[in-house]
Amino acid sequence: MANKNIAHRSRWREPHIQPVLYAVFLAVGVLITLFSVLSSRSEEKRAFLFGYSIEKILLGAGLLLLLSLFIVLIVKLVRQPDWSRRLWQKVFENEFVSVAVLWGSGIVFLACWITLFLPYYRVGKLAGYISQLKPVIVWLAVVGAATMLLILLERGKESIRSIILTNKTAVWVAVIFMGLFTIAGALIFVTGIGASYPEDYWYGTGVPLLGLQIFFALVVGVFWGWLEPRWKGKSPFKIDVLICAVLWIVTAWLWAREPMLPNYFMPDTAKNIMYPYSDSATFDTASQYALIGQGLFNNQFFDRSLYSAFLTYLHIIFGQNYDQILTTQAVVYAVFPVIIYLLMKELHGRALGVSAAVLILLRGVNALVSATWIDLASPKMILTDFPTAIGIALFILFLIKWLKEPHKTHLALWAGGLLGMSLMLRTHVFLLLPFVLAYIILAGWKMRWNYRIAASLALIIGMLAATTPWDIRNNSNGLPMFYMYYARIQSVLRNRYGINGDSYIPSSSLSASVEARKAHARVLTGALPHEQTMFPMDAIRCESRVCMIANHMFHNLITSVLFFPTSTELDDLWNVIKEGSPFWKANWRGEEVGVPEGILLSINLALISLGVGVAWERNKLIGLLPVVIFFVYILSNALALTSGGRYIAPVDWIMCVYYMAGLFQITFWMLRSAGVNTRFWEYQAEAETEAPVPFPIKYSRVISTLVIVFMIGSLVPIAEIPFEKRYEVDTVDDALAMLEQKGMFEQTGFDRNTLAAFLADPQAQIVVGRLLYPRYYESGDGETDRHYPYVHLDYPRYVFLVIGPLDIITQSVIVEGGRTDFITHAADVVVVGCRNELNMDGLVVFELSDPSHVYVKPHLEWKCPVRAP
Repeated sequence: MANKNIAHRSRWREPHIQPVLYAVFLAVGVLITLFSVLSSRSEEKRAFLFGYSIEKILLGAGLLLLLSLFIVLIVKLVRQPDWSRRLWQKVFENEFVSVAVLWGSGIVFLACWITLFLPYYRVGKLAGYISQLKPVIVWLAVVGAATMLLILLERGKESIRSIILTNKTAVWVAVIFMGLFTIAGALIFVTGIGASYPEDYWYGTGVPLLGLQIFFALVVGVFWGWLEPRWKGKSPFKIDVLICAVLWIVTAWLWAREPMLPNYFMPDTAKNIMYPYSDSATFDTASQYALIGQGLFNNQFFDRSLYSAFLTYLHIIFGQNYDQILTTQAVVYAVFPVIIYLLMKELHGRALGVSAAVLILLRGVNALVSATWIDLASPKMILTDFPTAIGIALFILFLIKWLKEPHKTHLALWAGGLLGMSLMLRTHVFLLLPFVLAYIILAGWKMRWNYRIAASLALIIGMLAATTPWDIRNNSNGLPMFYMYYARIQSVLRNRYGINGDSYIPSSSLSASVEARKAHARVLTGALPHEQTMFPMDAIRCESRVCMIANHMFHNLITSVLFFPTSTELDDLWNVIKEGSPFWKANWRGEEVGVPEGILLSINLALISLGVGVAWERNKLIGLLPVVIFFVYILSNALALTSGGRYIAPVDWIMCVYYMAGLFQITFWMLRSAGVNTRFWEYQAEAETEAPVPFPIKYSRVISTLVIVFMIGSLVPIAEIPFEKRYEVDTVDDALAMLEQKGMFEQTGFDRNTLAAFLADPQAQIVVGRLLYPRYYESGDGETDRHYPYVHLDYPRYVFLVIGPLDIITQSVIVEGGRTDFITHAADVVVVGCRNELNMDGLVVFELSDPSHVYVKPHLEWKCPVRAP
């Protein structure tokens, strides 16, 4: 009986039977499609015959003709088995024909799949035709998928199981990581931690990636993988130079051409010119102080000095033109995909490096386009998050290169220098140091002990070499050396935990601070009903410090993976953010996550896990270094009670590269199962896993690297040197004398004595300096913010900043009145007004231009406080 079953099954696999079955499958598909097309009649005004339009009749006739051809083919295949057998063998035994059919069916399937899932608003006038042709498109997609599967089964020399088992180490590691993700997801689902308890410094997910972009990046990488073996005779160095140059040029062009869009940090409210605001204004103001000869941030301590120094150099070249400054910045930042390519080339190979770099390139474009809609960091923002991502990527790259060639200690020195430079962008990276030192000991246990000791010391020395020039500058201003390494920690302890000084005893204001955070969180949540959320709202009370840290930690993790596609719809960027999943809202609390989103999220996590497994299989502990960096950094965010949005931008790209590694591995398995040559995956893995040969440490190269790192770090304090002090006014009498000398009182209805008498009032104030970022608001206008005086107020006014010698901090000024052309950015001004707790109420603005101008508040009264309009 068993033999009969085997004989029966093998009969259906005979070469002359299979073409018949395939033709029958095609014919049945056409018949079902025909019935589907004819099942719905056309609109009455378009009906031509039997209630159908001419177009639908022609389509039905075409399908009927195709069905007839398939029936004729079936009859011929049945009657002529030899011809059927030869046809089947010609397709599957001819390498060229079978590969062509495979790629052709794949292209048909993907084209139909994309067409089916493209929303109608993306296809414009074609939407109506696609709607009418939908049954045909579905049939073509099914035929393409079935044909690919058939070729894979027929051509495959190995079973899918045996192919996957060749990477069983990667699979097991992927299972472990997926298990960890599952446990974390279960904890979030049960407790709501990380989603249901928003606090201050709590934002939505990162910059979204679109499904078509991921597909495009994969195709580019696979194409390069196919092309690379054909360039085996070429110099590897020249190939890398070519790839890096193309990546940088394309990225620079795409990023530079995107216009600078208004956003929270560069608003254009009330049709104002876009100037830096909030944190962006802080970084730019630090550089503006250097331009007027008073040193970065008015010669005060500033821990994120590297970026402000960079802005200073850009201001030297482009002046106050922020469009040119940020376009140039985007061109400089275009090195990021190049770094990603080099990093993934070290971990996997050029093909994945190209694919990951293209994905990062496209994500940068998304960041530029969506800057108006969500909180993020883009290449055209005056923020430190994006350059920190570049610094961390370079740090990982040099550390991995040292781990592969441990005798090259200068690579560890470069890694340390890059860590120090990143520290001067965001101090969170300091937490990476102890973990990386421990990682060196663990990952390099097979290395010679002197390599590990030398690298650990080089890492620390390189970090100090990069930051010491700035520390020397701070020390000359009375601060202790290495203050920048713990200043931010003190600030976090004081502002986020209520711990003052060195006592480490919670202040009495801690509970009030926590309650304030909770009150703000309630505002963020918008009083959403409990039943709308996915997570239990009262499962825990997250008020302890440990819980707040865990809350931010899990939120960092959630927002680092939700930017991958969680819908089958191929929406554009606006619809993904505004009409799709609510993950980009700061008040998202786990709602609107259904089964489809959960399935796609699980697939995304599985791909990331597989990518981690592949990295482990190829590089062991070296392959996990980016994972370690990722988790340590989001832990540092959590300790600082910050999460999501731009706060994860420095490391969320790590999830992208592992995601692409997992997707690449799936593609590899599919191609191998189809019998396609996959040497471009295999030979690179062999070439890059050779054991390093012991060599003596080249101390001359170490010393030269140390000097270069120190010189690069010195560029920060050097940014302060070229400028002489612009404002020599030190007293009120000096300011009045300057105004009188320039004849400014002749343009007013008062004299020096009137102004001097007013300034005798303790609340009166005179400010001399540079006017920055003027914004004019009509009555009722303002920024969507809680910072006075930018809030909505019921009277017209100018708001701007003034920096100069009479104040050690930036002075915010508000002046009531109508619009004028004379209050201009970067102008030299003298402002007279009344000091209050929040800002300065301006009465008179003297603009020391040529010709000079004076702006006087309407209904001027020389007394403080200024009466509210």
